[in-house]
Amino acid sequence: MKDYFPPKPLDYPGFVEDLRDLLDEAGSLEAIGTWSPDDNSFRRWRSKLIDLLVRISKAGYMDVRCEVEDRAFKYCGPGDDKYAAKVFEQAVDDTMIELQLIVDNFVNHGAPKAEASEVNEEISAPVAAPLAVPEKVTIPWVLKNTPASVIWGALVTALTTLAATFMVGLAAGGTSFGQALIAKFTPSTTATAPASLTVPSHK
Repeated sequence: MKDYFPPKPLDYPGFVEDLRDLLDEAGSLEAIGTWSPDDNSFRRWRSKLIDLLVRISKAGYMDVRCEVEDRAFKYCGPGDDKYAAKVFEQAVDDTMIELQLIVDNFVNHGAPKAEASEVNEEISAPVAAPLAVPEKVTIPWVLKNTPASVIWGALVTALTTLAATFMVGLAAGGTSFGQALIAKFTPSTTATAPASLTVPSHK
């Protein structure tokens, strides 16, 4: 099994140097006239370019503009082969213009400012150390290392469960004390008849 060497972190000067190599490769292949949308050399070149653009984007350079991944190089509509070849040639020329503009901007203005990359954010993000549990867990240790919201939630749940169990036990026992206690906290549903009004008679 061969040793695996992960790709080195890509900086902007190295990115531009790789772009120049791809531009030279495209120029030589295009000059030979072997390029076409289905040609293996073109598809390999396009894949290398897309991979390079993805890597520089992950390094924090989000404003590198090249539409090679979304650009249609193959024409499948009505027309003859000459029109399809023209569409492919124009798509390749547009890609070359974009790549050359990236190189020229670097030569004239230097590397753009990099934003926070996904890799750097993952590395710089603080990671909480795991809580070491002692051999003997005590109540003070639990109170110190447990959030207050969790403690209060557990306490309310325990008291509610205890009260419900107590009331159910009283009702199931059928004792006069239990029935009287339940009746005390149960609202009456029987309406009380109003007292009759006595009208005094005048004799």
